[in-house]
Amino acid sequence: MPRQRKQSNLAPKKKMASLLYLTGKAVNGLLPYRAKASASRVFLCHRDTVTTVWSKRAAPEVLLARSCRRSNGLRYPGIDGRVEKAPLPLRQAQRSLSQAVGVPRTTIQH
Repeated sequence: MPRQRKQSNLAPKKKMASLLYLTGKAVNGLLPYRAKASASRVFLCHRDTVTTVWSKRAAPEVLLARSCRRSNGLRYPGIDGRVEKAPLPLRQAQRSLSQAVGVPRTTIQH
């Protein structure tokens, strides 16, 4: 099954469940033919995802780790106060405002 457009990442519990499923199917550390494809159908994910899970079987704690995402907070807190304190002539252009406030121009743009 191909991954859908806004489909979320596989949850850590599902990753561990798929690893246990594959480990149960393995014979002498090798997977039989079509085992990864059947696991992808059981867990409703792409076959490449199952392959990635199987390749990380030596360190299963990696599968339980959550992905680190950047917070939605501002990198420059209090930027609005600094913009208001900047003199009016410096607020006319984004470039001069970014120099006066000390924040990149692209951050002010948004």
